[in-house]
Amino acid sequence: MFQRLISFNSLAVLFKRHALFFLYTHLCASFTRLKFNYLSSGLVFKQLKYYKKSNLFKNMRKIKIIQKKIRELRKNKKMTIDQLAKRAGCTKSYISQLENGINAPSVSMLGRLSEALDIQVGDFFRNENGEAQKKWKLCKTDRRTINYPDEKVSSQLLTRAIFQKKMQPLISIIEPGGTSDGSAKLLHPEDSEEFVFVLKGEIDFEINLDHITLQEGDTLYFNGDQPHSWINNGKETAEVLFVWTPPVW
Repeated sequence: MFQRLISFNSLAVLFKRHALFFLYTHLCASFTRLKFNYLSSGLVFKQLKYYKKSNLFKNMRKIKIIQKKIRELRKNKKMTIDQLAKRAGCTKSYISQLENGINAPSVSMLGRLSEALDIQVGDFFRNENGEAQKKWKLCKTDRRTINYPDEKVSSQLLTRAIFQKKMQPLISIIEPGGTSDGSAKLLHPEDSEEFVFVLKGEIDFEINLDHITLQEGDTLYFNGDQPHSWINNGKETAEVLFVWTPPVW
């Protein structure tokens, strides 16, 4: 019977692949707490218990927030999954995976979904009980932060009441390897403009077919409706100021 058990290393990989977000060390310490069903194809888990909040568990909570928002916003717009998929340029099954928390959207996909739903990206993370504030000053400690599911990119909103503004500034903290999307490019509405200022580190941009490396202190200004993407290929965390007009994020 013991020969049928898969190794702990394989088991840990299986956990991660199926988004069960279980820590390997906790599995070793709590093997007796798991109930197993033996099938001809291998081992199937019947019960899992979480003992500690890890980064993976926190990431799962972010995905659940997005999952709930996408479904809620889609239904408010009286859109079917198929209609949303066509507007966002993705498959019906992908939207279904997002709404069920099986998959997490990339930065660019959040942009495409927000455009398809006619909202701002911040709406996916916005607190429903938050009230619009009319203060001109926004203290650093009061900035609202958007933490994206990949945990390599986060953005700090630099103004309140985005919908009342003609431009939208934010600072993005981009860890090494952080990217707008590995497979798709960002595309903002027609006549939109984008300004980029690298505060720290460096970042690589691709606009149409042009490759541009921005280092600390460098700036970039271009039309937002041109296909573009960015990635931090460096070894240090980059801090980048983005400004759009009109607000797109």
